[in-house]
Amino acid sequence: MYNPTFHEKTLARHLTAADFQKDNRLFDPAFKANVISRAVELGRAGFPAVSFQAHTLRGKAVYQLTDISETLALRHINSNVRRITHVKQTDRQVIVDCIQRFMFEGVAFNVFKYDIKSFYESVDTFRIIDRIKLDPAFSGQSVRSLESFFVQVDQAMIPGLPRGLSISATLSEYVLRYFDEKVRQNSRVWYYARFVDDILIVTNRNGSLDS
Repeated sequence: MYNPTFHEKTLARHLTAADFQKDNRLFDPAFKANVISRAVELGRAGFPAVSFQAHTLRGKAVYQLTDISETLALRHINSNVRRITHVKQTDRQVIVDCIQRFMFEGVAFNVFKYDIKSFYESVDTFRIIDRIKLDPAFSGQSVRSLESFFVQVDQAMIPGLPRGLSISATLSEYVLRYFDEKVRQNSRVWYYARFVDDILIVTNRNGSLDS
């Protein structure tokens, strides 16, 4: 059974083979235990600091955490959020397959493609926290820890959701759930798909999204 609390056993399950490849000190039981113990403390007490490493990808700043304990704590928070909200990203290949089926059917249609400019950077993370606080499904522990993480993000002068982190991808889906639902309810929309901030909408030949 899944355990949402911050405990040594639950945090240990978030270690991956890649973690051991990056830092072979994890093969030392004492070092590993210390890493997990610190991750538990971060989850329970919050993040007093966060070690970010940034690089640029296609003109955008992308971040990763360099501290394994911080990474483990954030992975567990991310897992909790995903289990409660049931959010997940659409598979790009699924989108491609659906468009190909429209083409093979020989029916006229319009395709609209949009991009949410600087979406990650424009998200108000503390509004997300406020929404999560109102949801009784979330444990207070996870919410407090996540809030402390975004305090550190703000102090690091990183705008919005830091690109490259799994929690950012999860929360971006959480933010846009209502938008996705409203678009799908539009009677002129035959097909709607979104991959992060890339949006694809298919309507009939006379379909318009102006109103």
